[in-house]
Amino acid sequence: MNSKENFIIDKPYSLQPEDEHAISNVQNKGLTVRSWTDKELDSFKENMRNYLHKKQNGLCAFCRMKIHEENATAELEHFVNKNSRLDWMFLPHNLVLSCKLCNSSKSTKKSLKDMTVTDYPTDGDDFLFVNPYFDRYSEHIEIKNDILYMGITDKGKYTVKECKLNRWKRTIARAENLIQNRKDGFISVFLMMYNPEYAEVVEDKDKIINRLHLKERMQQYKAKHRNEK
Repeated sequence: MNSKENFIIDKPYSLQPEDEHAISNVQNKGLTVRSWTDKELDSFKENMRNYLHKKQNGLCAFCRMKIHEENATAELEHFVNKNSRLDWMFLPHNLVLSCKLCNSSKSTKKSLKDMTVTDYPTDGDDFLFVNPYFDRYSEHIEIKNDILYMGITDKGKYTVKECKLNRWKRTIARAENLIQNRKDGFISVFLMMYNPEYAEVVEDKDKIINRLHLKERMQQYKAKHRNEK
């Protein structure tokens, strides 16, 4: 994991007067879960996205992979889901940027150890997920060979499990990055897929191997080196 992936959001977004005005208007209509989709919030959401994009280095808060905004708008995820805490819906420090996969996986899963607290927590230990406002990612999650996610702490394990960080689609995406950016990177991917140590972590191994053409790549690699001898 590099320093770009290992970011911490050192300061939450500061609401601008126009943000506060829009939020106030929406609140005055009566808060519901659907309030988040009110068009009056579009400018506030855009401001939040732009701010978090810089703070998160264009990466997802949960998987730390690049958010491809050319394919889909980066999703503003409520760290503590808005369904359970409407009163925290507009708190900047309860909002992070997430990719679509992580957002759909995390969904409305429990984020706090104690969901009955009145005030928004100011201590990272109160959260079940690795929280980019409080936690250094590498202290809780290790990305083995830049491909597979392994929880180090209980919080890291919870994040890996509930965000489904080792879904086959994400494993393929990380493996493709490795193959493109490292000479003979496919060998590392091949060995990892067949390593019994990761058997319980890898999701749909055969699909990954087929999609990445790992067997064919290895056969070509062996044939090339046999011919060179």
